[in-house]
Amino acid sequence: MRIFINHVDTYSGNALCADLRRIEGVANRLFGTLKGTEGGAQIPPSVRRVVGRSNPKMLLKTLLSCSLVVYDLHNADLEEVDFIIKTLKNTEIEKPMVVVLISSVIVWAKTRKEYEKIETEEGEEGEEKPAEAEAGGEEGEEGEEGEEGKEKPPPPPVPTQPVKLKDDDFERRTAPPAYESWKTLEALLLALNTKENLKCYVVAAGILYGNGEETFYDAFKAGWLCQETHRTIGPGNNHIPTIHIRDCARLIKRLAPGEEEKHYLLAVDFSDETQASLIQGIVNNIATPYKVPSIAPEEAVLAENADLLTLDLSLEPSDLLKAEDFNWWSKGGMVANIEKVAAEFLKWRNLRAIKMLVSGPPASGKTFCGQVLAEHYNVPLLQIQDMIEEAKQAQDEFGEELRQKWAELQEAAAKGGKKGAAADAKPRLDAATVTRIVMQKLKSNICKYRGYVLDGYPRNFAEAEALLLTDAPKPEGEEEEAEEAEGEAKPKILNDAVVPEHVVVLKASETCAKERILALPQDAVEGTHNTEDGFKRRWAKYRADNEAENGAPSLAEFFQERKIEVLNLDADGKALSELFPSLRIYVERKGRPFNFLKGERELALEEHRRIEAVEKEAEEKHEAELKQQEADEDAMRVRRVEEERRRMQLIEEHEKELLETQSIPLRHYLMQYVVPTLTEGLVEVCKVVPEDPIDYLAEYLIAHAKNAAGADPKVALANVGDSKTA
Repeated sequence: MRIFINHVDTYSGNALCADLRRIEGVANRLFGTLKGTEGGAQIPPSVRRVVGRSNPKMLLKTLLSCSLVVYDLHNADLEEVDFIIKTLKNTEIEKPMVVVLISSVIVWAKTRKEYEKIETEEGEEGEEKPAEAEAGGEEGEEGEEGEEGKEKPPPPPVPTQPVKLKDDDFERRTAPPAYESWKTLEALLLALNTKENLKCYVVAAGILYGNGEETFYDAFKAGWLCQETHRTIGPGNNHIPTIHIRDCARLIKRLAPGEEEKHYLLAVDFSDETQASLIQGIVNNIATPYKVPSIAPEEAVLAENADLLTLDLSLEPSDLLKAEDFNWWSKGGMVANIEKVAAEFLKWRNLRAIKMLVSGPPASGKTFCGQVLAEHYNVPLLQIQDMIEEAKQAQDEFGEELRQKWAELQEAAAKGGKKGAAADAKPRLDAATVTRIVMQKLKSNICKYRGYVLDGYPRNFAEAEALLLTDAPKPEGEEEEAEEAEGEAKPKILNDAVVPEHVVVLKASETCAKERILALPQDAVEGTHNTEDGFKRRWAKYRADNEAENGAPSLAEFFQERKIEVLNLDADGKALSELFPSLRIYVERKGRPFNFLKGERELALEEHRRIEAVEKEAEEKHEAELKQQEADEDAMRVRRVEEERRRMQLIEEHEKELLETQSIPLRHYLMQYVVPTLTEGLVEVCKVVPEDPIDYLAEYLIAHAKNAAGADPKVALANVGDSKTA
């Protein structure tokens, strides 16, 4: 059979190709178009030839040569579908052809609901009426008058439920304004059933799920990433009809012969899930469980698929789906088959749980490598102490049991301390309890779907056996023995649900490990086992467990015996950051999972941006240092100028004080020998008023000097005048 499928590279196209490639054991020839570009699209391998949409003539020729044509309105170009329908209307069909149009139940969203009374356990409505209701109206009136105005309580509301809509109700369907065009295309195709050799069917599919998801993709993605971003729109009690995409494809497979009399079919499963039960079911089974909150419809106006999630319809599956021989893939709905649907999501989206164990001697770098791996692959890092604390906080039976046991251990440790036990002795859980705690964590949703990095546990062969082995199932047909031989060990096999597929064993010398311990800051050592004594104790324990001289098997040998590849990595003389490339090559040796990780280009750009940021930071730091240096120099220069000014001021003040101090004897001298004579000379100059007062004063002082030596001043002055005349 030649089959044409529109947009084979889409969500529904892949499912249709997978189910329609063979019908009743006969291989079919599949043709189709692409929604994306041919170079970038993922074409199913079963597609024989891709037809270009840019060549309508070739498209119509291929379409008319096929016995089955399938168009899906979820991803189709509505104008193209309209063109195809009109072309079929005006074209003579030479050989039998079946055309199937996949629509959606959202076309029924505005259909008027009819309600029916819910039958009670006692019987149908109307049976066993109360005595008051059976009595006559007169008695009722008298009763009311006798109660002196008391009102009778209103009767309890009669429980009702919406009547399920069926295929035959399709003429009543009312579409929302946004989907009126879908309804029109449905009607146009159904009108072609009057043409010879042409059978047309409309499949109104419930909200599609499975095969990697489309409508519920965001909910599954957030669940896988354990992001608490899920919300229900409104109270969430609206009923959403759903169907697995593979069941929808199998229904179309049933329609391929063109023998079905009904031309409008409702493709929904037998679930009766509400919006809240669907979203909560995803959270409970994939994410870390929490109560999903709700938001008002007004807050979700722009949310993707809000119209689908607020759909409220009760629909009955088509008769073809009710048939006993219909090969259902997910009859009970998404929540009932959540394990299968989740596995499909992982497969189609290339999500793989990355389960790792990093082991090695103390201070070899286990925790650092574990942190780097956990951050890079977006998986939780599991450390014993954290898992114990988490288990103690759990509000369940095991949590209560663990808290009680811990209290007893603390009390015993306190008593031991009083009797002279080691001061650093701490409560330690027994190996069985620790194994139970770790196993509980490994079985959690986050570890089941995303994986984990175990930091240093299990530490030895015995702990690995206790944690990672489980009882082997008995072969089929073998009768169970009444009693097993006393002491006979049950056969064990690996517990594939929890066993790590990547095991890294770090190698380090005692000297190198001890240097790392001594290099730790004091605050990172206090209250931990990273003290020197603690290191010695742990190193001896590790050697006894994994390097025993008596030939006891090591932890690495546990995995090697079971064909699990172990990476032995020497950490001596290397910076721990240098180990990551080797770790990454080892983890991705079977291919890199998608896991919503950053791509190589994005990682390269991120590394480039990181280097640029480091260089920019270094440059800014250098510039800041230069500016600070200049500022310091300017400040020092100003300080020195100020100091020089203060120094000169002090010198000036000192000289002034010194001058004043030294000028006291001189004043006395001048007052006694100079000032009297000088004053008299000035008085004389004022009296005589000579033409040259300075010269006269000088001569006066000379004469006075001679007088002071015993000569007459007037004679001296006369002599001075005579000498000047000569």
